[in-house]
Amino acid sequence: MVVVDDPTASNGQYVYSSVSHLGYVELGFFVAVESNYHLWGRASADSDGSNSFWVAVDGGAEALWDIPIGPWAWQVVTHRVNDELSVVQTYHLAPGWHQVRVLAREGGARLDVVDLSCAGGAPAPTATPTHTLTPTPTATPVLLYDLDGDCDVDIVDVMLVAGRWGSRVGDAVYDPRYDLDDDGDIDIVDIMRVASHWGESCGGSGS
Repeated sequence: MVVVDDPTASNGQYVYSSVSHLGYVELGFFVAVESNYHLWGRASADSDGSNSFWVAVDGGAEALWDIPIGPWAWQVVTHRVNDELSVVQTYHLAPGWHQVRVLAREGGARLDVVDLSCAGGAPAPTATPTHTLTPTPTATPVLLYDLDGDCDVDIVDVMLVAGRWGSRVGDAVYDPRYDLDDDGDIDIVDIMRVASHWGESCGGSGS
């Protein structure tokens, strides 16, 4: 897959393949609590001939995932059993790192963001960052989720959030800088937001 600039994408870029069945993207997610999870993607397609991917978690069976036709929209990962039936994919994940691979199936299918949520939940509600980062007087880009300011997203950034797991407004350990969805507590959603950007650096993706 290739990266394409697009001002309507979440961070100004999305990935796609112009050739069917050629290319893939891999993403790492850190899970702190064993549970059932759903994968969501913010995706877009132009027609019935460009609206699907294959999706696999931890090397498991590939799901044939149909994505929305039209402008960017969130869609839970399903598996198309036949023309009449698609089944939402539920992944039982243990604590630790997990790998999601999204493979090109139809050329032209576009993928912006992938989000992991507890089964029955919903993806991040906005495609734009919820935190206002300290502005700088230069044109140097700010790396979202580089919480320790060392120009990459790594285990240190994940642990900064995980170390405040379970805290909420009013608790001594609570720090709003690590409440990344601004909901008043620090939980799995905040950890996953950092973990999903693992390997990114000021010079580009580390993968």
